[in-house]
Amino acid sequence: MKYIEAQIVPVSLIVSLGCMAYSIYLTYKLKKIGSTIDASVSELSIKTPIEVKETIVEAATQKAVDREVEQTARIAIRRLSDEIKQQVKTYVDSAYTDIRKSVSDEIATQVQHINMTKLEDDVVKKAKEAIAEKFDSKLDYLLDEFNSNLNNVSKIYRSITKSITAE
Repeated sequence: MKYIEAQIVPVSLIVSLGCMAYSIYLTYKLKKIGSTIDASVSELSIKTPIEVKETIVEAATQKAVDREVEQTARIAIRRLSDEIKQQVKTYVDSAYTDIRKSVSDEIATQVQHINMTKLEDDVVKKAKEAIAEKFDSKLDYLLDEFNSNLNNVSKIYRSITKSITAE
């Protein structure tokens, strides 16, 4: 067993050194390819003229300006709206105190001019009408019952009268 372990160590050392050498070689190759590509791209960018049409630049500029104008307009509208709301609230609050005072004064003046006797007469009259309407149906029922009882008494008296006259 010790013999196998003794042979594994040198073999793994050799394999490790081989892997390291191969990774160094690959790194060198990648750097060489990268510098070749960089040189080609630089040469191509120098040799190739890039022309951007003025209409494309104008369209992009106009789109950016439109977007900025729209955003600025929204902000301005929001600020104006908030300011107008605040002004209206302030005005309504100040008008409320003025209106409240004048309305209170007018109500006090109108209350002073109320004719209490006439008001009492109107209240009594309406109360009588309401009571009459409420008890009208009950009174009709009592009248019908009274008339029925009166008919019964009349029949009794007729019957008594017939009995007395028949004797």
